[in-house]
Amino acid sequence: MGELYPGGVDEARRIMRRLRTGVPLRDYVTTFPARGARAIGVRCAMRLLRDDRGIVTGTIGVLRGLA
Repeated sequence: MGELYPGGVDEARRIMRRLRTGVPLRDYVTTFPARGARAIGVRCAMRLLRDDRGIVTGTIGVLRGLA
């Protein structure tokens, strides 16, 4: 769960806690792993995905690399 975040599982949990408040996450700046053990800066927008009953089934995010 936390392998994509520099803060690991703790950062992933913080993001999920915030998303579960019902407010989408916007303009979240972090780094994501890239080839060759590099990290690239990204700006993210994320929200929870829910099924027809409102049960959380995942997350969706749009990432844009920072120049």
